[in-house]
Amino acid sequence: MNGPLTPAQGPVLEVIIRPANQVEWEDLQQVFGVRGIGASCQCQCQRYKLQPKESFASQPAEVRAGRLRVQTGCGDSGSAATSGIVAFQAGESVLTSWVEPCRSIGSTVRR
Repeated sequence: MNGPLTPAQGPVLEVIIRPANQVEWEDLQQVFGVRGIGASCQCQCQRYKLQPKESFASQPAEVRAGRLRVQTGCGDSGSAATSGIVAFQAGESVLTSWVEPCRSIGSTVRR
């Protein structure tokens, strides 16, 4: 079946999209699921932001999470900038996406 569901095909849930700096840090972390910061494989959306000569081994998940928190400005609705958006469905955060210039992504610069 292609296209959105109609009421006859199933419930249609409203999706609300907010800038990442207008959501709480916990809401952003909920998108990552139960793995959370404690999981060593948790990238915290930093894979393409590693600087030259950096690696996941040299940047623990807590450090990557700290970087993400600064980049998004979560919980700071007065922030002049943010790096992404968070989608909510039925009151829960369900998706995040980063929206920023390519030049701000480290690995695209070093290629």
